Amino acid sequence: MKIKLLLFLFFIFEASANYRVGSGSVYNFASQDVQNTELSIYITDSSFTNLGIEYFFSTKSELLPFSMWQQFQMILEPGKPLHLVDGYLQTSEMKKPQIMPKEMLNINQGGVQLSDFLFAAEAELNPYLIGEENIEIPAGSIKAKHYRKTRDKQTVDFWISELALPIGLVKLESKGEKPDHNYVIELKNLAENIKKKIDPIDATALDEEGKKFLQKMNFK
Repeated sequence: MKIKLLLFLFFIFEASANYRVGSGSVYNFASQDVQNTELSIYITDSSFTNLGIEYFFSTKSELLPFSMWQQFQMILEPGKPLHLVDGYLQTSEMKKPQIMPKEMLNINQGGVQLSDFLFAAEAELNPYLIGEENIEIPAGSIKAKHYRKTRDKQTVDFWISELALPIGLVKLESKGEKPDHNYVIELKNLAENIKKKIDPIDATALDEEGKKFLQKMNFK
């Protein structure tokens, strides 16, 4: 099983917004290799100068149960895009979170990248706007803006709505020649009071276990 770490799934509109700690979204995730999987994205830290986001990725397959957390810390500067400064990783097998090396935060793996979506303002996404549509997702029927980006034979269609803040993403479909470029993410529900798993104070350097895990997840 190969799962790209989901570094590109930030769709927050304005860096100046008031993000409530513990608020976020819960998604269904499906691919050719992975089913019965849930992805949560939520706010862990929020102030005038920084923003923290954590992912929880969990599959309940009886053959290969799997849980992973990732946390990212960003700096807020007025009039500038959010700047990603730190990343942390923890799995259900790790006793403590581990620090992701800086070079892994900006790695180029081809296809649609982190920089294409990371906290992009709505105006930056407008060139990729297809239109406004009513779509059906597990959370219900919602009107959302449909965007499309293509690179290196990967096409990503995504729908975002201010009704789904703080994350904004309601649906994403990725298609490409590579197997790990084919997956669908759909909003299941919004959530509040989610407790973060990772405390950066407890994080240790990436060890051999962490390196092997990243290689297993096809993140090199």
